[in-house]
Amino acid sequence: MTTHLIIDRSPIWRRIHWVVWGGGATLLLMPLVAMQFITEVDWTSSDFAAMGREQVNSG
Repeated sequence: MTTHLIIDRSPIWRRIHWVVWGGGATLLLMPLVAMQFITEVDWTSSDFAAMGREQVNSG
């Protein structure tokens, strides 16, 4: 239990968490940006919700 708390407070783990969450946010933003420029990408809000659920469940 103590080791788990030490790992969570370590600066390197904080950076890793930021990278992982930033990567997930980037994956969700890519289709949104693509929809502004090309017509082949046509996501609805349910598509974004499904992708978000998949990302949460995989992590």
